[in-house]
Amino acid sequence: DKASVLAPGVWLAEVGGTIEAEVNDEFLAWRALVRTGFAGVEMRLFLPSVLVRNQDRFLQLGDMGFGVKVPLDLGGAWWSWAAMGTLTLPTGSERVSAGDPGADATFIGQVELAGEVSLAMNAGYGFLFGDFGGGAASLVVTPTFPFPGSGGLRAYAGYATRIRSGDDDQVIEWGLTRMEGADRQWDLNAGYDPGSHTWFLGIGVAQRR
Repeated sequence: DKASVLAPGVWLAEVGGTIEAEVNDEFLAWRALVRTGFAGVEMRLFLPSVLVRNQDRFLQLGDMGFGVKVPLDLGGAWWSWAAMGTLTLPTGSERVSAGDPGADATFIGQVELAGEVSLAMNAGYGFLFGDFGGGAASLVVTPTFPFPGSGGLRAYAGYATRIRSGDDDQVIEWGLTRMEGADRQWDLNAGYDPGSHTWFLGIGVAQRR
């Protein structure tokens, strides 16, 4: 996530599909996010993800979530700041749902560098209400830059880590985004965790109105 917040009256719908490969399973996940702006705040609705798994229950649903994002005035000539909070509800299928309500708080910093290059950093902590101390800290660092010789095409490559008791993730991720007109963006993304040898490959689209 970048530090920008949607303007009042603006709607943004994001949907994508991801192939994810774990140690003993590969599955397809479809996810959707609806965002809208009000005066100084952005509201978010995370629709239940749809998972197609190679298991006994072929089709499964993930949990639903609600979020809010607000800009922060912390100063700095080149930096933008924001904070985001998310609440998830255990509405999903038995094998997919967290089984307990959860919350996540994220601090976002973004800086504009030379040559239309930007750097976004997300740092946060997420937990289930029944186990606050057993949550996970996360850090995502993502530089974005124009793709040479192609207007409207941008590339990004970054690092993401999730630290939790006994099971850390260290993911190298990369992708491409392409604007189609002023209000539609296509996204191709991939990532790999060299520790667990898991990977994902996804495609998505965001439509603004």
